[in-house]
Amino acid sequence: MTSTVQGGVSASRGAAESSRAATVLKGAVGALGLVLLWQLIVESGVLKGGLDVPVWEIASSIVTGFSGGELASAFLSTVQAWATGLAICVLLGSSAGIMIGLSRWADAATRIVVDFVRPIPSVALVPVVVVFFGIGIKVQVILVVLASVWPVLFNARYGVQNIDPRWIEESQLMGLGRLAVIRRVILPGALPSILTGVRTAASIAIIVAVAAELIVGSPGLGYFVNLMQQAVRPADAYAGIVVAGMFGYVVHLGLGWLERRIVGWQLASTEGRL
Repeated sequence: MTSTVQGGVSASRGAAESSRAATVLKGAVGALGLVLLWQLIVESGVLKGGLDVPVWEIASSIVTGFSGGELASAFLSTVQAWATGLAICVLLGSSAGIMIGLSRWADAATRIVVDFVRPIPSVALVPVVVVFFGIGIKVQVILVVLASVWPVLFNARYGVQNIDPRWIEESQLMGLGRLAVIRRVILPGALPSILTGVRTAASIAIIVAVAAELIVGSPGLGYFVNLMQQAVRPADAYAGIVVAGMFGYVVHLGLGWLERRIVGWQLASTEGRL
């Protein structure tokens, strides 16, 4: 019996590893296809005005930019603004979402205000934010928070509201206080939904941070790309764009790995029911 169970577990692990290997291989083929497509566009002469930069020149600019420090400094500025803004989003969004989800009155009272403020593009608030906070990393952080807090808030609220009420009732019958119920029942139950919101917010935060740098001129990849365009250095401009995309992809992979590590059991059970 034991050998049968162990054989089943080994087979399951082998299938999972094969699936991951296939996914990685498909991703590599897709990335290679994108590189070849870009090179074909360059060779076709469709791009004009010095924009037809070969792939190897862009790769060389990335290496030179990081070794020289110019691109590395811009990248670190973007990462700093993104990380700070996302941390604030997670703290504010999850806290507010949990409080709203726990109270029907709070949910009803905030619904109109949230639905009114949420669709406003954060980039439209750039002039107001610049007037109050000037040009710098503060502008990026504030705009990131204004744009990215909503996925965390909504997912936290829905995660709390979807918790089985019997769990809360049983924990209260066991003598747990309100804070203990939130810490031991509400937060673990809503965590998968919150992490989904964080993944969405992280992607939005990168886009907004780079866009703010382009518009405002604060340090970062957006400002670097704009500066390279004005200096007629298209390879360096493309390098900044590629680095921003690579950063977004790494963040996506990292948060996906974290989500599987923390709530993988729940994701697996959900997939098994589908």
